[in-house]
Amino acid sequence: MAQRPATPEDVGPEWARLLRLLPGYDPFRAPGGAWFDAEAAQRAVMFIHECITHVEGALAGEPFLLEDWQRSWVCNLFGWQRKDRKGRIVRRYRETLLYIPRKNGKALALDTPVPTPGGWRLMGDLEAGDAVFDERGLPCRVLEAHPVMHGHDCFRVAFSDGTGIVADAAHLWTVHDRYREGGAQVTITTEEMARTYRTGSRATHVERRYSVPRVAPLVLPDAILPIEPYTLGVWLGDGDSDCARITMGDEDAAEMRAALSAVGCDVGPRNGDDSRAGRYRIGSIGVRGIGGKASLNAALRAAGLLGNKHIPAAYLRASEAQRISLLQGLMDTDGSVSKAGQCEFVSTSEPLFLGCLELIRTLGFKPTAKIDRAKIKGRDCGPRYRIQFWARSDRPVFRLARKAARLKPATPKATRSMTRQVAA
Repeated sequence: MAQRPATPEDVGPEWARLLRLLPGYDPFRAPGGAWFDAEAAQRAVMFIHECITHVEGALAGEPFLLEDWQRSWVCNLFGWQRKDRKGRIVRRYRETLLYIPRKNGKALALDTPVPTPGGWRLMGDLEAGDAVFDERGLPCRVLEAHPVMHGHDCFRVAFSDGTGIVADAAHLWTVHDRYREGGAQVTITTEEMARTYRTGSRATHVERRYSVPRVAPLVLPDAILPIEPYTLGVWLGDGDSDCARITMGDEDAAEMRAALSAVGCDVGPRNGDDSRAGRYRIGSIGVRGIGGKASLNAALRAAGLLGNKHIPAAYLRASEAQRISLLQGLMDTDGSVSKAGQCEFVSTSEPLFLGCLELIRTLGFKPTAKIDRAKIKGRDCGPRYRIQFWARSDRPVFRLARKAARLKPATPKATRSMTRQVAA
């Protein structure tokens, strides 16, 4: 332990950076014979982390984990030492006065999209009382919307599934840390995470240290929908864009027709004959909330879907059962599953791809997206959009037996598909 006036070189770059975090204060400018004891500073920090907990609010009972500016304050207070007139070693500082501005919140970028029961909203547009979703997929209320903050350091946090978010350097994240026993959770700031999120050598192998848990499926009531969800999914996947007609392979035709009939569809050969194998007309459907039968063609036209295949917004905020049914229709037609149980949806329509990506996320799965080129006999036919995700047999995303049979049983063990790793 040095007992001479300390310099930044004595304590090292990390300690020097931390000790200088308090605005307008540089402990090295006039040390007055004091030196810095890193062990004493670390003991004070660990005492707070291990012995002090939050007493109220959502974090009641959780450890009080210091942010960097708080660590700077504690380490400056307890780490600096000097000798008194009698030669005894005492702390350099015996008292401290700390001013903290009101509404010192943890900001996100104003253009951050936030899912709400009524659709997407921007962070900057939210007001007190607005409903948003929590990590359990349940609607909750915004308690207060603070004024816009300016001049903050910010980071873009990128996740392993390709998503990302721009957050204030002081924003708090509760993440799983693979360096802690059992991957225990820890709450850290964006700035701290940016310094420590990668481990290993860049030249050989880099590990992603932190991950956030997958969000639960959105919890919403049944919606009144103009077209039964499974039927719509089948038409979006294998339907002609200009009318209520679908094309299906002979292998699945009988089972698919039975599945459609089970949800109220009249399915018959095109124009009443079998001259064009695999092409079927969907004549009428049961319309929820109206009763009786109605033309699917009319329903598709009224929903603005003819010549414009996409997933209407109402279906993305329907109940979980309705959203699963829609996904099953899409996956039975344009989906596949590998022997290992990985599911894939493929489309050449960007609007349908984007809607399906959001649909899968609302159901609590972790999709990743890829874009390549569609080719037929070597001829480039434009972009091809692919979505890959893992599903289990307890929540089947298929109704066709041959596809559903490849889904693996649910496992209590946490897998990578249940988390999003902090990638950059």
